[in-house]
Amino acid sequence: MPEFKDPQAEKHYYETEASQEEFLSWYQKQEFPNYPKPALTVDNVILRWYQADPEEAPQLQLLLIKRKAHPFLGHYALPGGFVEPDEDTTQATIREVLEETHIALDPLRIEQLETFASPGRDPRAWVVSVAHIVYLPYDSGQEAVAGDDASAICWANLSVTESGALLLVDSESQEFIHDLAFDHELIITKAVRRLSNKLEYHPTVLSLLPSTFTIKDVRAIFDVFNHPQFRHVGMTAFRLRQEKYLTFLEFGHAGAGKRGRSHKTYTYQLNPFY
Repeated sequence: MPEFKDPQAEKHYYETEASQEEFLSWYQKQEFPNYPKPALTVDNVILRWYQADPEEAPQLQLLLIKRKAHPFLGHYALPGGFVEPDEDTTQATIREVLEETHIALDPLRIEQLETFASPGRDPRAWVVSVAHIVYLPYDSGQEAVAGDDASAICWANLSVTESGALLLVDSESQEFIHDLAFDHELIITKAVRRLSNKLEYHPTVLSLLPSTFTIKDVRAIFDVFNHPQFRHVGMTAFRLRQEKYLTFLEFGHAGAGKRGRSHKTYTYQLNPFY
């Protein structure tokens, strides 16, 4: 081992001249301030586009669990939990959602939203959460079933008022949902704001639609967000706006509606944006 005239010379040697293996061996023997460390969790805004009856309008729905233990016993919350040391946050999202809802997620449909780290957001300890938006495929065939920390599952109809207020309604009881656990209302609000903003240039929410759809279907999912740029736009102008960043590829025709007319169906490609 080299001899050093002072600690600064030793530090300089291992940080700039030694091999990485030597540096790490030296580093792990040093005494550092014992800084408090936060726990890391994931919280997940899981969305689907769901039509219970062909005669009814489809709904944008958010998956919530009812907590079966403190803190926030009996409150609705986003599925999620603590990250294990050998996981990244996407892997933790997939594991926690499977444990709590029995839904298997596609990692390509998970989008990182934001890190939430406000002091006191969790009454138990200092907890930092990485939130994600999850886009479930249409008609995935998976049924959500409560497990692990969840005593029940709720699919909530999600919409936005003209004033921008968030509305969550239990799709079964038709009751409004308030007083979510932790800061989950803020997380949902931030997710909805991102999806709404992206309607103008990169509408990822369209990945919730069936593989083929009508322009009316596109308009319906846009209308959920009550975006001022699209709120009072006619269908022709609406489609022209979409074609700035979407390419609609004609696929076929949907069945005749109430007026006996069939509608063209499409798939789409997102145009590159810079």
